[in-house]
Amino acid sequence: MHNIVLFDIDGTLLINENYPYNFFKIKDLIVELKQRGYIFGLCTNRPMDKSVKKIICSYELDGPLIMEGGACLYRKKNNRFILSETYINDIFHINKVLKTMLLKLGEKRANICLTKKKLNSDTKIIINDNRKFSATIRYPTKLLYKFDWIFKNLKSRLKKYDFEIEKHLNKLCIYNSKLSKFEAIERYLESMDVVFITDYEREYKRNSNTEYKVYSVGECEDFNILCDRIYEPNGVGIEKLLKELRSEI
Repeated sequence: MHNIVLFDIDGTLLINENYPYNFFKIKDLIVELKQRGYIFGLCTNRPMDKSVKKIICSYELDGPLIMEGGACLYRKKNNRFILSETYINDIFHINKVLKTMLLKLGEKRANICLTKKKLNSDTKIIINDNRKFSATIRYPTKLLYKFDWIFKNLKSRLKKYDFEIEKHLNKLCIYNSKLSKFEAIERYLESMDVVFITDYEREYKRNSNTEYKVYSVGECEDFNILCDRIYEPNGVGIEKLLKELRSEI
């Protein structure tokens, strides 16, 4: 029996930033399985912020919380989220490094904002200060003509820090190239007792020595053929999957 179930967030527990239509059925199944000995947690690229804490409370998750693409592990203790382990020993503030880089690249006239808040601003370059081991930079519309140029320059500068950078619309996502969610599952947990539920993971490669299970609730064929089980997206598959886990007990 698999004791630990880890969920991805985007495309899995959230569909286009919303809870799936069958949210309450999923939650009831999680509560029931917890009573039967299962532990439910997260494995996500997101940082530990208010939105993630809300998801944890909404689904009543009680297990390990692997955050920022595998960089760190949080545990909930006395209604607080405690950083219990991290892969990175020499912690440096990647967001402040990015701010310095942007200024050197000629963004002196722009308002670069390190913030823990979500801002819908068309005048500021926003760097998310909730993140400790990864980063996001949101570019204002008025500066999007420089977006590709900034992306290429940051990419070359970040390599020496072992960080990779990706483009998503008007957002740049920066993460440590030495980390992955799957390495974190093996590093932090007894992997033979783990099921990881996700819609898609770009870095996943099937490893014959891997003891944990990966279940897909997405539609990417290249990813799905690597997974142990495949379910429907949009919450339907999660409900079916949890019912199957219940029947296996």
